[in-house]
Amino acid sequence: IWEALDNRFSSNPSVSIEVVDDTVTVFEGSEKAIAVGNAYQADLVIWGWYASTNTNPEIHVYVENLTEKELFSQETGYYQFKSSVLEPNIYDLKVRSAYELESLTHYFVGLTVFEFGDNEKAIDEFSLSLQNEIWANQLESKSNVYYYRGLALMDVGNSEDAFLDFTKAVDLDPTNIYGYFGLSLYY
Repeated sequence: IWEALDNRFSSNPSVSIEVVDDTVTVFEGSEKAIAVGNAYQADLVIWGWYASTNTNPEIHVYVENLTEKELFSQETGYYQFKSSVLEPNIYDLKVRSAYELESLTHYFVGLTVFEFGDNEKAIDEFSLSLQNEIWANQLESKSNVYYYRGLALMDVGNSEDAFLDFTKAVDLDPTNIYGYFGLSLYY
């Protein structure tokens, strides 16, 4: 998974994937992962473990946010990837989870550069995030990506595409009040 992320982002100067040769056990958990991340001055720490049973391979992934920004709409940064009948082996599960983490990484990069006012780069990162059909909705709602891309589009004067993104945010999640707020900016 980490190699796939590193390969996908190797040409992106905004992202550095550091694979750390340090074991974080389930018992040490988030506390140790955060300490390791702080030592590397990381913004995010992605760590996890996997188990393969006779019937259901699983990957447990934790994403620790070390920034002061709230990056997740959900209260937890935990996600469990489970195989399905269509993914009878751990390899397929790893590939799918790598794509989901890739999408989330583009989203987090987009949020970061958006916060620093680089709207064009944010639009690019949010668009890359949305390219993958596979999305980890348990960790973050895809509708939020459309909302933030809509804000960036508004900031660069592209109100028509912003309107489409705010509408898509509401279509994907009718309870997303931010999508409605974005639509109110359009009107």
